Amino acid sequence: MRRKTYQLADRPISVKFQLVLTELAAKLGLYPRARKHLEAARSLLATVHDRGLHADVKMAELALAAFESNLAEALEYAFELLSMAEETGSQSARFGASTNLGHLLSAQARFDEAIAWIQKGLDENSFGGGNEIALRDTLMSLLMARGQDEDATLQANAIFELLKASVAGDSYYGLWHLLTRVRWLYRTGQADAGVALALDSIPRIERMADRNLLERMKLLAAEGLGRTGRPAQGAHLMAEAVSANPDPPLEIMAEASRIAGRLAAHD
Repeated sequence: MRRKTYQLADRPISVKFQLVLTELAAKLGLYPRARKHLEAARSLLATVHDRGLHADVKMAELALAAFESNLAEALEYAFELLSMAEETGSQSARFGASTNLGHLLSAQARFDEAIAWIQKGLDENSFGGGNEIALRDTLMSLLMARGQDEDATLQANAIFELLKASVAGDSYYGLWHLLTRVRWLYRTGQADAGVALALDSIPRIERMADRNLLERMKLLAAEGLGRTGRPAQGAHLMAEAVSANPDPPLEIMAEASRIAGRLAAHD
């Protein structure tokens, strides 16, 4: 009986295990390895009838495509995940779809659609903590992209209150929000505060072992060092960030080029 129970549970557990490995590899920037684990998870799904687990795999497909800057593929997965959320009634799947649709549509400059999806996610849920921080963080980025700085500041204040009211400051969503907050500080003429926050967050991110986030924050800190009259230090930090990842996604390459241009302008 014990053996039969194990066999029945084996495939779903194996799928979940492969998804954990996918997430770990992606956070370390090992995208080919992450894709292999994801393919393994997908291949195990054929005889699994749990639609919630199918949605989890779809969420991983979406996240990895977004990390790899494959926006068209990620957008397709996001709409598929949304259909699964409606089918299963999964709040986590709906949250993942709404948040990612906001980010992906924004990257295509489809700002009105992006904001509508984020607002829909906020209207449908009242959860606080990391999930609400993630939605408001995406909305804040969208508002900055549209030049709506006053509205972005309102979101910055709302997120700050959420962070104070929870233990989410050093969570995955709390640390990712710091990228947006540093950009907002730069945008609102607070470069000294922005670079201080970026540099302070680097050891906190290192403890989380998310190489993708770490590289992005080092690049933002390098930009801030240039903004505050320390371009040589900024160039050193930028080189450190870029050399740590021999196969960066397109978005990181573009960001590194942008910051290199800013740093070179000081010389």
